[in-house]
Amino acid sequence: MTSVAASANKQLAADIRHDGELVDLLQTKLTDYATQRPLERLHPLAARDLHDNLVSLNQDLQEFAEARRLQVSGWADLTRPTVGEAVRELRARTVASGQHAVKQAAFVAHEIGDTAAGAGRTVARHADELRREASSKVSSLGRSRLRRPDDKAGSIE
Repeated sequence: MTSVAASANKQLAADIRHDGELVDLLQTKLTDYATQRPLERLHPLAARDLHDNLVSLNQDLQEFAEARRLQVSGWADLTRPTVGEAVRELRARTVASGQHAVKQAAFVAHEIGDTAAGAGRTVARHADELRREASSKVSSLGRSRLRRPDDKAGSIE
């Protein structure tokens, strides 16, 4: 019978530990959900509803903790970000966007430069081939004129 009691106590201790972890997780998630970010602006009625829901959820969590003989470590009050916090958040996002745009522009400029250099090399290669071909044809034409006697100059009448 002692092993049954020890096993039951061990299981109860594990259940209490898991319940405590659950309460802590719920508290964290509810607080994260209810926390307004600096650039979030809620309609006054929506803000009131969020606050009411948060109070109700907090009460439900407290009742669960009491039923399981646990204690909620604390509850964060609903806060609204200030205009200054919104401006700082907007500034940080703008700076990050600007830095990203500069990096992308540098990448595009590098790609355009590489493409232009490749096109320039291709044009130069084709121009050189055309020059050699034209030079070869001029030489060939000159040799063929030297081999063919002029009809009037070489004929005897």
